[in-house]
Amino acid sequence: MKNKRGFISMTLVYSFLTLFLFIMAAIMLSQREKTNYINYINDKVSEDMENFKGKSSTLMKRIIEDNTVTDGSIFSIGSIANNAIGNGNGLYYIEGGTGDNVVTDENNDKVGSRIYFFRGQVSNNNVMISKISSGGTKKYCFKIIRTNENGGIRMMFVGETTSNQCNVTNSGLSSKYDLYDNDNAFVGYMHGKAEKLLNGAPASISNGHIFQNRLNANPPTLLPGEEENSYKHTRYEDTHNFYTHDLDMVSSDSTPKYFFKYNYTLEYNDNESEVKKIVDNWYADNLASLGNVMSDAYYCNDRSIGFVLSENYDDNGYSDIATTYGNRLSYSFICKNEQDRFSLSIYNGGYNTAINSLIYPVGLPTASDIAFAGGAGYEDNNNYYLNMNRSYWTMTPESFNTTARVLYVNASGKILGDTPTESKSVFPVISIRPDIIVKTGKGTNADPYLIEISVQE
Repeated sequence: MKNKRGFISMTLVYSFLTLFLFIMAAIMLSQREKTNYINYINDKVSEDMENFKGKSSTLMKRIIEDNTVTDGSIFSIGSIANNAIGNGNGLYYIEGGTGDNVVTDENNDKVGSRIYFFRGQVSNNNVMISKISSGGTKKYCFKIIRTNENGGIRMMFVGETTSNQCNVTNSGLSSKYDLYDNDNAFVGYMHGKAEKLLNGAPASISNGHIFQNRLNANPPTLLPGEEENSYKHTRYEDTHNFYTHDLDMVSSDSTPKYFFKYNYTLEYNDNESEVKKIVDNWYADNLASLGNVMSDAYYCNDRSIGFVLSENYDDNGYSDIATTYGNRLSYSFICKNEQDRFSLSIYNGGYNTAINSLIYPVGLPTASDIAFAGGAGYEDNNNYYLNMNRSYWTMTPESFNTTARVLYVNASGKILGDTPTESKSVFPVISIRPDIIVKTGKGTNADPYLIEISVQE
């Protein structure tokens, strides 16, 4: 409305301005609520993305940006990955354990617990590491499995290629898990004392060390001043850890006699399984020069004692006593026993000073890796990315009942157990740093994430 001079009333202007401001405030409030909601849904992802701000081509950022990330607790890990029943295809995350299940480092500090993992029939988790040296270029293809508790990216080697594509599912490696199967020791990726070999005779295979059979023998003669209960042993620990006896020599009637001292020396990398030798040799021949790319990680050979299946089973885990090694499809990445978390030795650039230290930062997939990826026990699944269409070993024990049994994945993608003396394919698992730069690629077989590394060899 105009006044007598033809101008719009200032009151009306103020009214329109006030209304406009109210409308804008409402829009901004709605947008803010929407933004807050989105931030709330994606807060876990956003925190990780912040770590890679300004690093647009890091592998970790590419993984998150190229996928819709979903809460992994919404479906049953115990069933096969099948999108038709809402059981997952894509990238997911879960939070780590709490209480006694939290993984800690050498300083007993909690290790990062958020884990991203691929599941089901995914097609964009392929990585090619191109190693360039004076001797030429070698191209290694990997499937990304998940992130580790410390943030590194865990990948399974699936084969070499001469092309720029990763249409390979054959590592070219095969091995028995171990040479023997008639003792609980042989479910170990590394192990301690084995009482029995193939001929059934009490023995030890410890790089030439000869052990007195202290499992069944009476305690040795006590040295002067020692208490009767100072000689102690735990049979499970003898089998699944690595000990040598310290000996004291004393003279009696001018005749030297040897006695056990009552502490034992822990040995590094003793009693390796056959499959570990294959994995280590592959790493030494192919990836040892890429140490600055690698991330140390736990590779879990979970030998925690499980439930009793029947009256024929016990829970001791040594010699030829029937034993189950946990409900190994309990669907957790947590490695319960510290001595079963194999990681890089402090002498080889890692932090592990214990009996489960590795020479090289490499292992095998675990049954949990397979289950989270989409495999299940005794159920075929041809439609998840860790089905290699061939049988291959995990590093997860199943049981002992007459013979040792270790879990593997068969050609139909199901998780089964078999004796370690059987030969199967071997697919080594490594972990690389999350801030490694991706040169090109979309993560597909035809266009994998390309990481180029020049080395001196």
